[in-house]
Amino acid sequence: MAKKQKSICRKPLTPTQRAFLLAWIAYDGNGTKAALETCHCGTPRAAAVCAIRMLGNASMQLALEEEMERQGLGIIQIIEKLTAGLDSVSLKTRFRAMELIIKLRDTLPVFIKEDGSILK
Repeated sequence: MAKKQKSICRKPLTPTQRAFLLAWIAYDGNGTKAALETCHCGTPRAAAVCAIRMLGNASMQLALEEEMERQGLGIIQIIEKLTAGLDSVSLKTRFRAMELIIKLRDTLPVFIKEDGSILK
């Protein structure tokens, strides 16, 4: 018996997901801050887990890409904001920031050409 293929249709975001998405952009990609503000998490650690779950959601990823495009934001601008000022922080914080950048790069369906322009 043949397996049914899943349709690729996006479910609408919940009000909490929509609020998280806008907060994530406002906080320059800081999921923990966005989750603390929107997900009613009691601790930063719980907020980080919430943010990872939110950003791993397929509907959220598509909505995030659309919202960033609507606001004229690109992956380059987000990476620049995340890396700004890394020289003044601890090595541990720099590694964490780079991990987040890699996750962000892998999450968004965007390709960066060698000249820095974005290919969609």
